[in-house]
Amino acid sequence: MNLILMKFGYPPAVIRREEREDYLYALEAADEGNLTPLIDLIAKE
Repeated sequence: MNLILMKFGYPPAVIRREEREDYLYALEAADEGNLTPLIDLIAKE
């Protein structure tokens, strides 16, 4: 993911341990077709 972000001029996203549950939820939602939680988390970080 970070390689793609940096390739397009964005800084790498750092997911902190405190955000682990949110990150795992966002990945699961993305697997089911809902990208919004993952996009929001990455944008926040």
